[in-house]
Amino acid sequence: MKFVILGYDGPDGQAKRKRHRPAHLARLEALAVKHRVIL
Repeated sequence: MKFVILGYDGPDGQAKRKRHRPAHLARLEALAVKHRVIL
C-alpha cells in the first residue's frame, strides 16, 4: 500500500522547515535504506 502526504505551511513555515529539514532527511534516508519508504 502506498500513501501520499500533503502538507501546508503555517506561520513561520519556511524558517521551521529550514531548521528541521536536515534531521527529517536523515530519518527518511534511514527508512529508505530499510525499504520502508519510497523517495
